Formats: sequence, C-alpha cells, structure tokens
Amino acid sequence: MRLLSLVTTDFRGFYGVQQVNFAYDDVKRVTVLHGENGAGKTNFLNAIHWCITGKFTPRFQDQKLLVNKEAAKEGQRECSVEILFKDEESSGGKEYRVRRCATNEKQTSFEVFEIERGNSKLIDRGESLIQLLLPPGLISWFFFDAEAIGSLELSGNPEFKRDLRKTLGFELIDRLLLDLDSVQAKLRREVANQSNDKQLLALQADMDNIDRVLPGQKSSLEALQEKTKEVSIAMAQTNANLSKLPQAEPLQRQRDSEEAKKRRLEDDHKVYTAKAATLIGRAAPALVLNDLTTKLEGRLEDQEVKGRLPAPYSDQLVKDILERELCICGRPVKEGSHEAHKINELLQFASTGALNQRISDVRYLIRDIERNSSEFPVQIAEIRQQITRIDREIAKCEDEIKDLTKQLQGIDVAEIQKLEKERQQLQREFESLHQQVGGMAHQIEQNVKRYKDLKAQHEAASRKLKVSERLKNQLSKAERLSNYIRRSLQEQENRALHILALELNSVLEKYLTKHYKAKINAANYAVQLVDADGKNVGHSTGEGQVLKFAFIATVVALAAKKTQEKIQWMTEPTIAPLVLDAPFSALDPEYQGSVAKNLALQTTQLVLMISSAAWGEKVAAALEGVVGKRYLILSQEAGPQGSKPVKPLNINGTEYLLNSYGAERTQSILKEVKV
Repeated sequence: MRLLSLVTTDFRGFYGVQQVNFAYDDVKRVTVLHGENGAGKTNFLNAIHWCITGKFTPRFQDQKLLVNKEAAKEGQRECSVEILFKDEESSGGKEYRVRRCATNEKQTSFEVFEIERGNSKLIDRGESLIQLLLPPGLISWFFFDAEAIGSLELSGNPEFKRDLRKTLGFELIDRLLLDLDSVQAKLRREVANQSNDKQLLALQADMDNIDRVLPGQKSSLEALQEKTKEVSIAMAQTNANLSKLPQAEPLQRQRDSEEAKKRRLEDDHKVYTAKAATLIGRAAPALVLNDLTTKLEGRLEDQEVKGRLPAPYSDQLVKDILERELCICGRPVKEGSHEAHKINELLQFASTGALNQRISDVRYLIRDIERNSSEFPVQIAEIRQQITRIDREIAKCEDEIKDLTKQLQGIDVAEIQKLEKERQQLQREFESLHQQVGGMAHQIEQNVKRYKDLKAQHEAASRKLKVSERLKNQLSKAERLSNYIRRSLQEQENRALHILALELNSVLEKYLTKHYKAKINAANYAVQLVDADGKNVGHSTGEGQVLKFAFIATVVALAAKKTQEKIQWMTEPTIAPLVLDAPFSALDPEYQGSVAKNLALQTTQLVLMISSAAWGEKVAAALEGVVGKRYLILSQEAGPQGSKPVKPLNINGTEYLLNSYGAERTQSILKEVKV
C-alpha cells in the first residue's frame, strides 16, 4: 500500500476541504508536515488512522467531537476523510479510494471505490478488502504516535508476539493450520463413528468440546490484551501529564524511574526462573543416576577381579606369543605344546580393543555424571540467590513507589489530585485485566495440552481398529501436510527473527555511540538491548529509545523486503507506509539525525509530522534528497496574540510563521511548501 493523497472535510481542527498529496516514488518517498504542538499533527495522524480503521490512536482526546467547531457553528453536522492509495501487490497496481463520514454522534458511512481509468467503482464489502491489505490489529505498527514510544513494550508479551507475527505474514499460515486441524478433527470423528468404539467416541467427544470452547477463549484473550494495551497507554499519558506539573514533576519522575526499574527486575526474574527450571530439568537425571553410577563402577571392579571381565592384557599379546612361538619370559612356545594350549586358553579372558573402548566409554559416562551431579547443585544455588536478590529489590521498588504515591496524593493541588486519582483507577483496572489475561491464557494452555493428549490417545486407539483404508489414508495425508507446514513455518519464522536481529544490530552499530547489541528471544519475540558485557540496558534510556525506533523501521523493512537478506515468504507480509507523529521528541538530540536517516532508508514510504524544535540541522541533513513533499500545518487563532509567541521555521533559507492570531476563525491549515 502506498498513500497517494488525503482529503479532509471539516474534520477536527481542519476547517473546510483541505488536501495533502504524498511523496511516494522510490527515491523521494518522504513527506514532512511541520507543525507546533496543538497545531493538528495528531489530528492528521488520526485522520488517516480513523479513515482506514474507524478507530483512533489511544492518546487521541475527545474522540466523539469530530466535526470542526467552526463548521458546526455554521450548521455543518458532518465531517469526512478520504484517502487515495495504490495497492502495488495487486495485478497492475490498482488504485482505491476510501471515504469515511461521521457526525459527532455516530459514524454514518464507509465506502471503498476501485479506480478504473479515472472512474470510481463502489466495492461491496470494502471493509474486508481494507482489512486484508492492512489488518486493524497491525495499524499501530505503521501509523504511530511516536510521543508514546515509551509505552511500546519489547519485553515479549503475547500480544506483542501476535501482532509481530501478523506483520510478518504468519497469521494466514496459522489460519491454514487451524483449517487443517478442523479437517483432521472431522476425519477422526468419522473414524470414531465408523468403528463405533466406545473409547474412541468418548475421546472424540472430549476433543469436540475443546474445539468448541477454544476459539471463544482465544477471542476473549485477544480482547483482554487489546484492552490492557489501551489502559497501559492511558496510564503512560496520565504519568506524562503529571510530569508536566511543577509541584508533581520530581516525585513523578522518581516514580516513573522506580516503576521502570521494577519492570526490568521482573523481566530479570522471569529469565532467572526459566534458567533455574531448565537447570533443574538437566540436573535431575545426573542427581538420580549418581548413586547408581557409584554402584555400577563397584560392580565393574568386582567383575574384573573375578575374571568375568577382560583382564589387563589384550588379545593381541596372546596372538603375538603364539605367532613368534616365544613367551615374553624367553621360553619357547611350540605349536601343539602344553604351553601353547595354556596360552590359547587365556584368549577367553583377554580384552579386545572394541571391548576396552566400551568399558572406557562407560567409565567416562560415570565420571561425567559424577561431575554434573556435583556442579548442578552449586549452579542452582547461585541462580536461586539471584532470584532472592531480585525479589528483595522488587520489594524495595514497591515500597518506594507506595511512598512516592502517598507524597503525590498529599499535594493539595486540584489537578494533581485529579490526575493521581485517574492514575490509581487505571492502575487497578490494569492489574485486574492483567490477572484476567493470565487466567485466560492458563485456561487456553490447559485446553491445548489436554487436546494434544486426547489426540495421541485417539491415534493410538484408532490404529487397533478396523476402518476403511480410504479414511486412514485421508487422515494420514492431512496429518503429514499439517506437520510439513508447521516445520516450514518454524524454519521461516526462525530465519525471519535471525534476519531481523542481523538488520537491527547493523542499524545500532551505525548509529549508537556505545557498543550495544540487540538480542531477540525466539520463544516470545522479546527484544533486549545488552552492553558489551551482556548486561541488560533499560528501554527507558536514550539508547533504548533508539532501539525501539530501529526495531519498528526494521520490521517494516523486513515486511517490505527492503533488508539486505531476503526471505521467500510462505504468505506475503504486510507492506504499508510508516506514518509517525512527533517522531523525534522522545529522542536525545545526538540520535535524532541517525534515527531520521534510518527511517528514510528502511521504509517504502515515510510520512513525518514534526515540530520546529525537532527539525534541527541533523534531521534536515539526514533527510536531504529523499523529501518529496513538504507541508506546513499552520495554526490560526481568532483571538488576539497578547503575550503569546509566534513560532518561526526556516526551510532552505526561507522563514515561515507556523502560528498567527486575529484570524477570521480558529483552525488548522495545510499549506504546501515547494521542495
């Protein structure tokens, strides 16, 4: 998908009809919209977001007031947003026009048109087409309120993994596998019915019950995770609002720091707990076998003493004596003599090279088990000490957070009290949702595990029964196909994560001033920045913010096949423009230019809404040569200027004023600046 143009009609701050044409060719693919805080950058982002999905970004305020206030005074009751875009993945690169209209009370219409030779043809069920091209669950990856970058969690929660899998195109394969599972369930049901076996029928009934329950549970889990994400973003916004108040700023800053520290400690706790579980699993056999190996070695020694195991001489020595007809003591040993007969008898006790090697292997295994059984308890004890230390530090953080919260609540300022009360309410809601998510995830996990056990029992029981060969062959084919696709999907997923890590670290190596690297956990997709010693670097640091921008750009680039290493996708991933509101305000100035350059390189189309403060020399230099369209979001106020400042912006030696006063009406105006 490439955006071609956007037209707003009386939407939020944009009075009347206003239009932006986007840069979209392969070289000049960046569109920049300059505007001050409050001018309409977030409104512009949400115009795109709402037109495509019918929803808004979590930080978008007064979501029910969509019609421009000035237009409403004049009697206008409806607003609309219209987007023209090209789907380059379709045959010939089809163009589409999407139009969404609404009143302040409710949405009134949504239409999708296919453009053919300049004519618009209305598409039935256009919503399905848009969701196919850009699924609603993925839009937050491509249309992003960058001021909320701090709330982007890379710690590997289930929702994060789910959304990333969708972006990389794995969702369709997951659906195919679900369909194949349904086919197998149907065939197993036929096997049970054909055999009329009571055990098989009972197993099938239990599996059918899980099949009925599981989709609803998964749907409920996704809804809970989405709600949890919204509450988390709302908490972040409330915290940001608290931080802006002079009386609360230092306390809120401390609390934010403690909460970030607590999250890092909780992540570490999960890591060490997993290590302990893995180590205990590896240690169990060694600890159990240790006593047995001691007895085994004693048994070996007893058998050697009794002569039941080969003595400490080899069969080759005996053969050499007989061949040379000379004993090692110098006495002759003639063939057929009494001496030769006695020496021949020794062969039954002599060791062979192969047998010696087997005995040596057994002894080596015994030594290895003994060494492991002595090392594991020490390693496990060290990990448990780390877990205990982390538990103590988490408890300290919780006490500090409680104390800071009490101090904030004690400040007698109405706005602080209001925000703090709001925050406490959101915190309770978040904790409740978190518990519900955990409970539902556990139920799903138990049902999936039980289904797997029932399936194994069903397969074992059905093999003993007489059913038609046709049915057996059909079930076998479905199972083989499902297993093949799962293996192929896992291989592609591992390769995608490997390339993602390579590309991500390539970016970090170029732009970070410190020797940090990113690691991606293949199990939960968690992304962590580590220093040269392998220690975790907090996501709230300047480098952590760079990691988040680099990660978003790399994911978009991988989906668009713009990475150096390519993947032959089983299904096409999502390809869309990257639209960012206030992309550099959360970054340290030293990183703004490098992040801007990386975003431009990694994307097929980039739209930036940026303030004059963030548009410095480094950013301008980084985007030189790739900016194809540039607009000003001019803020006009009907009231007098008074002591309010006017913000200037210098572009290529020309100064533009981004706000003005004494205008005919209060509004935001989109004005193109020639590149």
